[in-house]
Amino acid sequence: MASKKSWKKCRVLYSSSCRVVSVAAVWGCGAPALFGSVLISMSPARVHAQDEECKVEGEQLAVSGIAALDSDPRRAEQDLVRALFLCPDIPQAMYNLGVLYLRQNRFEEAITQMRNAVEAEELPVYRAGLIKALCLSDQTVPLVIKEVETALALEPTATGVMLDFVKYLTTKNDAEQGYPAVEHYLENHPDDADVRKIFVQSNLRLKNYASALRHLELLVKRSPNDASLLRLYGESLDHEKRAPEAYAVLLRAKELEPDNVSILSLLASVAEETKQTAVAIPTLETLVKIEPSNTEFTKRLGFLLLKEGKKEEAQQYLLKAYRMGAQDFPVIANLGWLAVSQNKFAEALPYYRKAESMEPRNTEVLYNYAIALLKTGDSGRSRQFLEKVLKIDKGNQKAASALASIPGKPN
Repeated sequence: MASKKSWKKCRVLYSSSCRVVSVAAVWGCGAPALFGSVLISMSPARVHAQDEECKVEGEQLAVSGIAALDSDPRRAEQDLVRALFLCPDIPQAMYNLGVLYLRQNRFEEAITQMRNAVEAEELPVYRAGLIKALCLSDQTVPLVIKEVETALALEPTATGVMLDFVKYLTTKNDAEQGYPAVEHYLENHPDDADVRKIFVQSNLRLKNYASALRHLELLVKRSPNDASLLRLYGESLDHEKRAPEAYAVLLRAKELEPDNVSILSLLASVAEETKQTAVAIPTLETLVKIEPSNTEFTKRLGFLLLKEGKKEEAQQYLLKAYRMGAQDFPVIANLGWLAVSQNKFAEALPYYRKAESMEPRNTEVLYNYAIALLKTGDSGRSRQFLEKVLKIDKGNQKAASALASIPGKPN
């Protein structure tokens, strides 16, 4: 049995559609707790007055909750929930409660409130909130497309809606289902560079380079000095086997941002691909200076120098990469080969030992390992590796000649 003091805190909520009323305790915070229902005979005027009182208080709480949204989220939630309890048809309260839930990553609750707001009053801002909630909660592409098409029909210039949608598409493997909607939007809004840029990224993620190129050409025409766009444009051109054009575009991007690692890395790759080693080598040298602990850049420079016949410089960078932790087969095998080519056979042995354990059927490694062993006086093991080469590749003349040159008979 509630005390007299507690009953003073209670409010009787009347329904104008019948004479059943609910007795609710409206506490200082949180949603009210219903105690039960009783039949009371009320005059229509009294019922209307009570309904109006609830509506007014609900609207006041909604205003209070919305005002506290940024400064006091806990109070905002309490006020908005109470407002909707007292007066369930306040769309502003539904929408702002959805906004609060979105900020707290309570996506399913946010979707419910946003959908309630849309059903109560069809406003573009409410529809945009629903779409944001659907996108952030990782709903299926067809469901989101349906809501986006509805939003654009209501407000064709809904840039915010389309931005949320294309950002969402960049995370989806089946994003192409949504591409027609984005293409249609961009046909009607060709100057919306923000949506177009994100759409390009989505296309690149799914390796739709032809589509990405078409949109990048428009973006670059409008912003010819945007280095980030030029980098994406160069990348797409390269993927479409248009390396000379990519090279020219990336050179321009480098002029605009000479220390941009992403641009320099791509430029070095395309320069090497187009045989522009006079650009590729210094570009990689710049990258190594900018990021001296980057193993990948160090390796790339070492391999390119090796390719150009600059053995000593190549060895320097490959050895540095190896000491930084590059334990992959190409680095180890090439360090062994460089040591052998300089007649440093004892130095080559540990590299070839490791390389042989990684690729035990690589005949080039086996042959060079055998030669290094032979030159350091281990003719027995040298013979074993040469015989192994000939088992794998019977026509290997180098191995056959080397084996014939070893004195004595096989074991």
